[in-house]
Order: sequence, then C-alpha cells, then structure tokens
Amino acid sequence: MAARLSGGENRLVSLPLSRIRVIMKSSPEVSSINQDALFLTAKATELFVQYLAAYSYKHGKGKEKNALTYSDLSHTAEECETFQFLAGIYSMMVKPVCNTQNEILLLLNYSPTGHQYSVYHWTGTCKLH
Repeated sequence: MAARLSGGENRLVSLPLSRIRVIMKSSPEVSSINQDALFLTAKATELFVQYLAAYSYKHGKGKEKNALTYSDLSHTAEECETFQFLAGIYSMMVKPVCNTQNEILLLLNYSPTGHQYSVYHWTGTCKLH
C-alpha cells in the first residue's frame, strides 16, 4: 500500500496510517501529529515487526513446519535480550477460554489496561480435566 503524504510524495507503507494515527492520538500527551512523524512511526513499526518475525522464525521450532507460531514469538520475547521488554506482554496477551459449547475462544488483549479484548474462535475443543 502506498500512502500519500503532504507534498504529493508516495512512500511505501504497509500499515494503515489512519490506525497508526489513532494509536498515537490515544496518548494524552499528543495533541497533533506531523505527517512525517506519522510515516516514520508506521515505517519503524513495520521494520520492527519484520525483524521480530524473522528472528522468531529463524530461532523457533515453527521453522520445522515452515510456520511462525505464537510460541516462537513468546520464546523470542523471553530469551532474546533485544525483545525482553515484550515478555510480559506476550505472557498476558492471549488467554484461551472454554465457552458453553465446549469450544476454545482466544481472547486477545488490545488495551494497555488489559480490560478490552477481541474474541476469536479456535477450531479446537476443550478438554476439561
């Protein structure tokens, strides 16, 4: 996706700038966001996610299955000094919960306070012990 910035420049950015703007504006200290700052934040986020994914894949067990797994990302956050600031986030972000139909739901935390979740159904079934 090419994002058009002021001045008519086209720059390659994969993440939606509108979402990045919303996240940046969620900080009480931010009142306005310069277009260059918005673009640089989006690009830096992209590069960070690419590096995290590549590192996790290279050093993870999912490589055997040609897949990047949540476990690979979580292990990277715990074991690699560069990503240790993510360790607490990864351990708390995904919570599997069984619903009344005995299906597994994954609750993905998207709030810094930990009180808002998106719910995703998983195709597995619960095994109650």
